[in-house]
Amino acid sequence: MRIAVVENEEQERKHYLELLDEYEKETNVKNEVFMFSNGFDFIEKYPTDLDCVFMDIDMPQINGLEASKKVRDFDPEVMIIFVTNLPQFAIDGYKVQALDFLLKPFKYIDLKVELEKVNRYRETKVKTRSLWVTQKGSSKRIQLDKIVYIEVIHHDVIIHTLNDEIKFRGSLTAIEEKMDKSSFVRIGSSFIVNLMYVEGVVKGQCKLQGDIYLPISRSNKSEFMDKLNSYLNYDLEL
Repeated sequence: MRIAVVENEEQERKHYLELLDEYEKETNVKNEVFMFSNGFDFIEKYPTDLDCVFMDIDMPQINGLEASKKVRDFDPEVMIIFVTNLPQFAIDGYKVQALDFLLKPFKYIDLKVELEKVNRYRETKVKTRSLWVTQKGSSKRIQLDKIVYIEVIHHDVIIHTLNDEIKFRGSLTAIEEKMDKSSFVRIGSSFIVNLMYVEGVVKGQCKLQGDIYLPISRSNKSEFMDKLNSYLNYDLEL
């Protein structure tokens, strides 16, 4: 899991690391932990693809509730667990769809319960963020986050994943209707790309991970750039 901890007290940050290390040893779940001592640094250096955030509420300059509201502007899905010794803040936490609250001082079992909730949510999310296709009479499930791009050649749809190509009869329009519109964008009559793997735009072409270049049509350019800018949260020029 990719976990962020936003906590201004150094001793508390060490406490997290000790408990997370214990959790890894007990469960064999590997974690990548990002530590932040204040909300401003967390927002400015926000790690991509976070699974959860343990957010201290009572911090100077910008408190955990304010920082979380800003996070929700660009990441509506990350799970936020507020950590506080002030339980009266619980109601405010629901305004930013907090997963739960952890009261200080907390022990290993308290942290473990929260991480198990995150794991269950992640498993459910993986199941729902999939595409089912029929290939040679059998159905196959493809995780959306493993799809780099999709193309159509004549009446064949080819899904290019990180490690494979899946080919079947169909139409790009039918596939497009099943995709997550915030992540997958049509760039022409023959291609849909996953914004997660876009590395840039070069001379009217979309550059994807793996040094792949695909043409962007004039009719799709504006929508593609708008969605790419929104996804990356900054401006590009074509």
